[in-house]
Amino acid sequence: MNGYDFENFYRPRQGAGLRLVNCAMRFDSVIVTNNTMLGAANENPIGGGVYGLFSWVTLTNSLVADNSLTSGQSNTGAGYGGGLFLRGGKWRVLDCRIANNRSDFANNSGSYGGGISMTGPHEIRNSFITGNQVGGQAGSIRCGGGIYMTGGTVENSLIASNTMTYTASTTAHGGGVYMTAGTLRNCLLMANQAERDGGAVYATGGLIESTTVAGNRSVQAGMVAGVFLSGAAPIVSNAVFAANNRVFDGVDVSVSAAGGSLAYSCTLPGRAGTGNLAIDPEFTDAPGGDFRLLPGAPAIDAAALQGWMAGAVDLDNNPRVRNSAPDRGAFESEPPDEGALRANFIADIRQGIDALNVSFTAHVQGDDTNGLVYAWDFENDGTIDVQGTDKRVVSHAFPPGIHTVRLLVANSADDTAEWVKTDYIQVSASEIYVWSGGDASDGTSWAKAFTSIQAAIDFAKGSNTIHVAGETFDLAQTLVWSSVRNVEIRGGYAAGSSTVGPGPRDPEIWPTVIRRASGTFRVLATANLSDCRLAGVTIQDGDTPTDAVKAFGGGIYILLSTLDIEDCIIRNNRSNATGNGYVWGGGIYALDSTVTLRRTLFTGNVAKSTPGPTNNRAHGGALASENSTIRIYDCHFIGNDADAQGYRGSWGGAIYMLGGTGLVRNTLLTGNRAGPITARGQGGAIYLNPGTVVESCTIAGNQCNGNAALVTTTAGGIYDTGGLVTNTIVYFNTNVYVSAASDVYTTVPARFGYSCAPELTNAGAFNIVDNPLFTDVNTGRYTLQPLSPCVGKGLDQAWMPTWWCGMAIP
Repeated sequence: MNGYDFENFYRPRQGAGLRLVNCAMRFDSVIVTNNTMLGAANENPIGGGVYGLFSWVTLTNSLVADNSLTSGQSNTGAGYGGGLFLRGGKWRVLDCRIANNRSDFANNSGSYGGGISMTGPHEIRNSFITGNQVGGQAGSIRCGGGIYMTGGTVENSLIASNTMTYTASTTAHGGGVYMTAGTLRNCLLMANQAERDGGAVYATGGLIESTTVAGNRSVQAGMVAGVFLSGAAPIVSNAVFAANNRVFDGVDVSVSAAGGSLAYSCTLPGRAGTGNLAIDPEFTDAPGGDFRLLPGAPAIDAAALQGWMAGAVDLDNNPRVRNSAPDRGAFESEPPDEGALRANFIADIRQGIDALNVSFTAHVQGDDTNGLVYAWDFENDGTIDVQGTDKRVVSHAFPPGIHTVRLLVANSADDTAEWVKTDYIQVSASEIYVWSGGDASDGTSWAKAFTSIQAAIDFAKGSNTIHVAGETFDLAQTLVWSSVRNVEIRGGYAAGSSTVGPGPRDPEIWPTVIRRASGTFRVLATANLSDCRLAGVTIQDGDTPTDAVKAFGGGIYILLSTLDIEDCIIRNNRSNATGNGYVWGGGIYALDSTVTLRRTLFTGNVAKSTPGPTNNRAHGGALASENSTIRIYDCHFIGNDADAQGYRGSWGGAIYMLGGTGLVRNTLLTGNRAGPITARGQGGAIYLNPGTVVESCTIAGNQCNGNAALVTTTAGGIYDTGGLVTNTIVYFNTNVYVSAASDVYTTVPARFGYSCAPELTNAGAFNIVDNPLFTDVNTGRYTLQPLSPCVGKGLDQAWMPTWWCGMAIP
């Protein structure tokens, strides 16, 4: 059948546009567009454009576009193949375009394959799978924005710009391809996006061979943007990866660190495996989408020869083996002694601090490379810095800055080639400046200061101090700080164009405020920091988007980092969830990190989860952490809320730490609330889990609240499930639901020693139940009167020469 159109059909269940069962047919130049498959209750709508079951079909030169699967929320089935559904028999899809199809299915069963869902020995060759999408309602599964495959072969095809939407799915993987078996060969995967793992591919099995994976994205923290290999089964060989970026922290993560096997491939960062290279693959124009290899690229002639390559072609339809050996990736490079004169150069090092000496090597190819003259322009300013027939390898010393380098080459016949690498050499300064009055040139002084904090963070490569002027910086998007060691951001400077060096600094006189100006996003996201510091700044007005599963860190999200935060203010930030969502840390959330807080104020932060029918929770209005080491010294937590307005509850109005270890020392917690409106509020100040120690703190004037449906509301001060408390006063805290004092809840009073709270009647642990006699509770003056029963009653410890029981000794 040739030249038929199947358009604008609206059908239930299977094959809205074209339905083939037990057939043997050939189609050429057909169009299947704008068809809609609607699933009824408990049905599986399959094949929004084409439904093929147990059929032997060849489809060539055809378009399958803008078809969709959809369902109502009451449907508990699953949707497969927004464009094509292929199962049983054998389909050969050749030279086709599968574009802008969608599988958008409600509830937990989910959506599989926005463009194609294929099971069996089907073949997709020389085709474009672009712009497809899987979506769905809260809780639904999403797999394979472009292709969902459990077998078959996809070869010599472009798989690009496929995506998946995300609300509350626990599975949202494989923006380009989700594969459990089959073969992906000689393909280019670019610009695909997944919310979770596998922006390009999520593989639990199958083969990925001679494929280029570049420019794909994953969104959430900790996810892999390129190819995620799950389990031992998937095998990757002869592949090239680059610029696969995780949106959360701006880090390139091309391949999962474990799972499957990887061999004879190029990827940064590197991964162990036979013949793998941790090196820039040297694409012609990655930002422009040209992923062919430049002269001198390390992937040229570096692939393992495989049996299928005999007589095969690459993605450009050139012989798969053109030189002495095949190239890695989807494209074979032109033989070095053929074609027009062309040039490239490679530096031995590209980043440094304060000064950097770089060696460059030129690589020139073409059918006439006689009498080559090399001319180098190290700043791309139009001035040739060095030239000659002997200048194939040159060295140059670069000062701080971001440098664009240009190479010009001429042969004896006066043929010329030029190559420019923009922002190729980056030399950061050990002292970097940020000020609105700077000229935004190189950030090496106040006069030359960057005007953007993000620009300064990007410029810092390690062992830097970023000095930030005392002014307000309004953000249009989250600051991302990642993958550096020993970098400090210090605020509170007077700043001035004539000031030499950092100059005067006092964060109280010249406060540095970093705040969200509009929109919904956190202020700062950090990941993979080592020994870094944030000092003397205010993080303010972060407001994360509402998310129905988990929301984290309205002010700062800290992931896999070692970070000290000193003399800062974390103020009026908010982390939001809805439905049955969990929310963690209105001010700061830390995961798998080591965080030390000193002399920092948390105030007005909220972890808020709006009503859900069964299981919503809010953890740590100011600070929440999971599997982290948290140390808090000499801080203030004032007026923060954990607010789950629904079924499950609010835990830790100020602090909630789960897993890892925690220490809270010499800190005041007051005015914090767990469940300020309704729900089960536990621990108005702290929800104390095992592994956390509270020492020499004052916890007063905090609240917990509940409602009539769930009256398990207790401990306006500390709700203890296994932590330890020493030298701490917990008094004048309130259970608002029952309008009564409620300071401590614990099943093991022995966990409290040398402390003061009405509930601590185990006098053998040197606890006190009497009024501690604060100076003035009504005005929040929580120092002790001279006749306080707590004076002189604490446990003397080595670290505390001047501190007793939550106060300084005069």
